[in-house]
Amino acid sequence: MGQGLLTITGASVVAGTTYDVFVASSGGVAAGDHLAAELAAPAGEDAIYRVTLVVNATTIRVEDDLLEAHVTPFGLPAAGPGAFGTPGGAGTFKLSFLPESSRGWRALNERNNAILNDHVAGHAVGGSNPFTGQIINARAIADRIRETGGPTVLNMGAVSDGQYLARSGTDVVGVSNPADYAGKFEAPTITTGDIPNGLWGWWWDTSTSRMFLVRNRAGSLYATEFTPI
Repeated sequence: MGQGLLTITGASVVAGTTYDVFVASSGGVAAGDHLAAELAAPAGEDAIYRVTLVVNATTIRVEDDLLEAHVTPFGLPAAGPGAFGTPGGAGTFKLSFLPESSRGWRALNERNNAILNDHVAGHAVGGSNPFTGQIINARAIADRIRETGGPTVLNMGAVSDGQYLARSGTDVVGVSNPADYAGKFEAPTITTGDIPNGLWGWWWDTSTSRMFLVRNRAGSLYATEFTPI
């Protein structure tokens, strides 16, 4: 992303709010960049413009349409120090980053803050995809799971104690374990910590090399031994 300082030597109106800004050198500036400066009137007020064309080595054409922080166009920039920077982001979400010492820095940051305020609603708890853009809303992410196979953003639903996670459309929800199955275990012993109340599982007793079907009923384990075929 390009950025730098420049010297403005003057400016003139092309038509409406389109201006030609005359500079000592337009090197490094490109169409789409934002140009920051101070106004000719009222003197000392910061301004920011959108570069539409680099006319030549000493002329930059700009459009005075970056108005999030102002209700009217800025007007002609004054001669003196200025700065340019390539905005970051996608679509209409464009932020600029310039040296703090540059003229126009205040207007640029007013505009950036206005963009952020408008954009943050998209990442509220019930908002749109929180994994896109340049703002990360931790609460919005906590309420969603990003599937790596898609990737698809899945909303996180309610999950009760002892439930398992299951996908339901674009949601992840809690479900009771199918057929009350707790799993399979290979260990010398098994406890109610392995098979919770109301569930069953397969247990391979590694100390005796024997297989059991085990069920937890009211906190007690009951087992049936299986004979190899």
